[in-house]
This record gives sequence, structure tokens and C-alpha cells, in this order.
Amino acid sequence: MTRRIHLWRGLRDLALCALLATGSCSAQRSELPPLASPPTGEHRVGEIVWFDLLVDDPEAAEKFYGALFGWTFEPARDGEYRTIVHRGRPIGGIIHHVPENDSEPDDIWLPSLSVGNVDQVASQATTAGGTVLLPAKNVGKRGRVAILRDPEGATFVIMRSAGGDPSDTPVQAGDFLWSQLWVRDHQPSMKFYDEIAGWKVHEVVDHDGVEEGVFESNGYPVAGLIELPWNKVRPNWLPYVRVDDVDAAVNETTKQGGRVLVRGEHLAILQDPGGAAIGVGLLPKRTDIGR
Repeated sequence: MTRRIHLWRGLRDLALCALLATGSCSAQRSELPPLASPPTGEHRVGEIVWFDLLVDDPEAAEKFYGALFGWTFEPARDGEYRTIVHRGRPIGGIIHHVPENDSEPDDIWLPSLSVGNVDQVASQATTAGGTVLLPAKNVGKRGRVAILRDPEGATFVIMRSAGGDPSDTPVQAGDFLWSQLWVRDHQPSMKFYDEIAGWKVHEVVDHDGVEEGVFESNGYPVAGLIELPWNKVRPNWLPYVRVDDVDAAVNETTKQGGRVLVRGEHLAILQDPGGAAIGVGLLPKRTDIGR
């Protein structure tokens, strides 16, 4: 089996057991908390509203990200799921995931895209060249979700949250700032996300041989798009977290046993001790990221 096949099998089984809490993987049934508490009743359709980290060592992840961003964590009853809390607000989650074999990456971030109708978007994804890794399913207080793979191989969740999405608030240090899709060929991705989410890319710009663009939803930037400059990196979604000092974030990463993959003037791409990549960046002077 190839590394990619192992990865998708692991994601499929994980989704069935951990994310959707099918009771077959543990003696207790995990109850995923809602995205927003108290409920907002607001659905930010067309936006990425949540991130879950799949990790085989949740305690190590808590130590790393707690030190790096000041995040705290609230465990579910069975300990398989932890809600990431920052400044008193839930912003993401950590799912305990044991890899099937050594060839499967230990950690990976999965973004959740808010949609109006999960079943309809899953069907559209298949028509548009994507793959449904996990069919639409109701997940208690979390809402209705499905897990998709786009034509380039990047995995993500689509969701209609039960009580509403987290409110769109000003991005503070330690909050998720941005999402960027890393692909081999931007053309299939542009077509795919346009068909399932109505995202548009008005222009793809060449920066030193690397093609980059911005997805927009209803005229607002919602995510980035970049063609992979490295052959060994597979297509994926990369989350970014706002920091006020990139140097401090880089230093803390190495102190906590992580790695620095890319270092720029205003951003860096880091790798946690389990292998998951995450970006950090300063808030741009332009205020048009988010709504």
C-alpha cells in the first residue's frame, strides 16, 4: 500500500470511530460538544469555521500548543475529544487518533467548512471530481457532517452545525487567522471549490515561480491557494494562527520539541512534535481577511 492509501484508510476509520463517535471503538460513547456555546443560531456558510487536530498523543499536543498559543483544553467525558479554548471561546478540537502503521502520519489538521446542506454539497463534491470519505451523518450536538477529499487529495469536513457556527469576532493573538490550500495544480481546485462552495479566485499570481491566489466568497477573502513548491509534500489544508511576534513563536516551537519548516518576515510554517504542520503569522495591515 502507498502512504496515501494508508492515510485515507486511517482517516476513514478515525472519522467513523472518533469524530462521529460510533461506539464501536470504545466502551463509552463520546459526545462531541457543539461548535458554539451558548448557541449562536448563525451559520457562516462558505467559511471555514473550525479546525480539528487528529493526534496520537493528545497530552503532548496540549503541552505544545498550550505553550505556543496559550490555548487551554476541555476534555469530553471519555477523553477521546478535547475542545481547544482560547480567551474563553471554543475554537477547535483535538481528536485522539492511533495510526494504523508507521507509514501513516501521526498528526493532521482538518478544517470544517460551513455549508447550507451537507448532503447536497457531498453529492456535488462527487460530481465535481472529489471523494466522499465519510457520508453525511448527524453527530449529536455537533450537527450534520461529512468528510470529503478534493480532486488534489486535500481532506476537509463539511458541516451544518446544530446550534450555529462560532461568531465572527476580531482575530486576536492565538486565534485562527487564515487557511491555505496547498495543491499540485490550482486549476482543478479552483473548479472544485467553486462548484461546491461558490468560491471564486479572481487572479492567480506568480511569486518567484510559485502560483498563489485567494478564494473569495460573496466578495470576501476566505482562504488562500498555493501550488506546492515541494514534490514530497502532499496536498493539504494548512491553518494559520495569529501571533504578535513570529520570532517568539519560532523560538517556543523549537523549545517545545517542534520544527521550523519555513521562516518568512511576517510568517512561519511550523511542525508540532507529532508531525502536524501549522502556520503562524502577523495580522496583515489590510483588514479584509474575514468579515
